[in-house]
Amino acid sequence: MERLLSRREAKSKTILSYTFTKLEKYLDKKINKVPIEIELNNIEQGRISSLFGKRNIFLISDTHFGHTNIIEYCKRPFKSTSEMNRKIIKNWNETIRKKDIVLFLGDMRFGRGSPSTDYWLKKLNGRIYFLKGSHEHDTKSRMTDYYNKLIVKYHGKRFLLVHDPADIPSDWNGWTICGHHHNNQPEEFPLVNGKTKLINVSVELLNYTPLNINKLFELDFENIVFMKKIDSIPIMKKT
Repeated sequence: MERLLSRREAKSKTILSYTFTKLEKYLDKKINKVPIEIELNNIEQGRISSLFGKRNIFLISDTHFGHTNIIEYCKRPFKSTSEMNRKIIKNWNETIRKKDIVLFLGDMRFGRGSPSTDYWLKKLNGRIYFLKGSHEHDTKSRMTDYYNKLIVKYHGKRFLLVHDPADIPSDWNGWTICGHHHNNQPEEFPLVNGKTKLINVSVELLNYTPLNINKLFELDFENIVFMKKIDSIPIMKKT
């Protein structure tokens, strides 16, 4: 039964710890309604900052661990899948701390010969919010929940996250972060397309390294007309 805490109870570190444990479990629970909204604004004061405020937030999609043909399809600069897997994992873990947040936009692995999603998740740092991609068939993961869409609010901006931009709701007119298209249609699906308000975080466009969401704000993404890759010079709106 719920009740108000006494002054002594309210100052109790044990009760405070219990409260935050319950809150973290609530944030991590399975949510099947689509889309859900996650508030990821930096919270500077109070212990609640331990949940999100002091953590970096990263974006990445379409790692395709274990997928041999993706090297040829997308002209990835690797001689083998084992080299590709090692390099992406190395870049990931050198960039992301264990308590950082990763918004992963689908297609972590591909192919019958590739181990399960949980196998790869065990190798990767971060609290991972996982959007279901085109090849996520083993959706009984013990390590993560799968989402179809997320709405993320950060620094006052709302972003729709989907794997495939074909799934953007017709009534959505804000910015969308997606994957799926890799680097196959660079004119329509570059890193940033200001005309369509699309941000493509497929690994090929990020130099196979997760993108800190703050980088988008540093780039002034809302004023970018076109930016092909993370190391490209953006074409900005005329002032």
